[in-house]
Amino acid sequence: MEVTGRDTGNIPRQPVVIDEIAGVALPSALSSLRNFYSSGAASNFRVYLDETCHPNWRTDWAGPQGRVPRNDQLWWPSKYAAQGFIPHMLENSPFVTSDWREANASVVVLLVLHLSGAVAIRQQQCLKQLQQRSPSFRHDGGRRHFFIFTNDRGPCCIDGRYKDVDFMRHHIMTHGEQTGWRGETLHQYTAQLGVGPQLPCHDEAKDITIPTPNVHFPRVAFAPSLLPAGRQGHRPGSNRSKGAGERSLLLFFAGSHPASACRKALLAGLSHSPSPRVLVRESLPADQYLEAMQTARYCPVCGGYAPWTPRVSELLHYECVPIFLSEYTLPPLPRVLDWRVISAQLHYSRVRELERFADGLDYPTLLAGVKKARRAMQYHLSGYSGRGMLPLLLHQMHERVSGPPPRPLALALHDDVDLDHNYSGSTPSGQPKRTGVVHSTYAIGGLNGTRWTCSTPKGPRLCSCKPQATQGTDDRFPRTTTGVSKPGHSRWSHGS
Repeated sequence: MEVTGRDTGNIPRQPVVIDEIAGVALPSALSSLRNFYSSGAASNFRVYLDETCHPNWRTDWAGPQGRVPRNDQLWWPSKYAAQGFIPHMLENSPFVTSDWREANASVVVLLVLHLSGAVAIRQQQCLKQLQQRSPSFRHDGGRRHFFIFTNDRGPCCIDGRYKDVDFMRHHIMTHGEQTGWRGETLHQYTAQLGVGPQLPCHDEAKDITIPTPNVHFPRVAFAPSLLPAGRQGHRPGSNRSKGAGERSLLLFFAGSHPASACRKALLAGLSHSPSPRVLVRESLPADQYLEAMQTARYCPVCGGYAPWTPRVSELLHYECVPIFLSEYTLPPLPRVLDWRVISAQLHYSRVRELERFADGLDYPTLLAGVKKARRAMQYHLSGYSGRGMLPLLLHQMHERVSGPPPRPLALALHDDVDLDHNYSGSTPSGQPKRTGVVHSTYAIGGLNGTRWTCSTPKGPRLCSCKPQATQGTDDRFPRTTTGVSKPGHSRWSHGS
């Protein structure tokens, strides 16, 4: 993997990516982007990398992060790599500053996928370390700090319940969802752990939905192999995509998880389709999966185990037009890209109409949109060039910190996370240790003052939350969520 020094030259007035996404960017966003980079605002915008939680990240980010035998070690250099890619790209750009007093925004550097457990606890522990040890964070209470969460649910547990409400005061880069995820999901943990507090895990008014890196681009040293040795055809990571005339499949999907009602409906409705133009399976070998993406015109997208998924990025990379089957999906950079000209949307309850629906779409127009939008999904690691997602991310960061500070919907009251305890580690056999139980208590003023106590019994992602006795309402908290669309009303929806 190539690592280059920071470019200290002048910041280009117009990054290349702005022209590349013209036609698929929202008009207001395109105008704002051009103004940000031409007016001098970008030239004066500086980002500080707050290393309080991970001071040795430079020796960790480029290596295989899995230190125990688990699947995450294979996916660190691709699916989960934004935690390392973004700080690396910033440090090799002219926007970084080593003096937090000069910074307009700060990015928290925290790589947690190398832990053998306790990912969610480590995030909460990092927040406490920042509150006590970071001069930059303590200066303004972290109002301009951005966390990068590439674990399954960001500040929430795996099933969507919000555990660490102090993160509502700060900005989060993750792959967001509109409110209502639990309403779609047939999650196996719901019966075991109960219904959690009704707090959204993501608020696009303060947070940023970023593209997920994928195993196809950029190719890095530790990414898993895509094709068996000696396999003929497209080389792994190739940017070459087949033209419309070479795409014999109309629809392609592979994937299954018992938590997703959408995937269940898709597999039940189309996995046994007699049509030669439809390929829907629970799984495919890697080489067949790659080939199918390159020979299909449309690829349905469902919500899966969690929002953090490389599915959309890899589809755009191989120019397969996404058809979103969930109204809760929030695609990458929704405040920049006009997903109505990049994708289509049909609710999964109408999955048996999918083939006819796809036949009625304007494929040439959508394919042209995909070809443009794929540029915005890319992580360029070899120095700042004005390409890929970084110029768009910087603009979105500027917009968030220029607005009013986040107003939390809940107040953290207590937690027993130790500031320096190692909640991870492994046994002599290399298996993850079980972590101690961690508790947190918070109050929701907008829901009749309800207090919740949450515990994380196993460490990585599971948690349970129980309501306490009702308290009086607190006017410090808004009663409604701002910046989150109502369930079933996606603002980029085709209305189909």
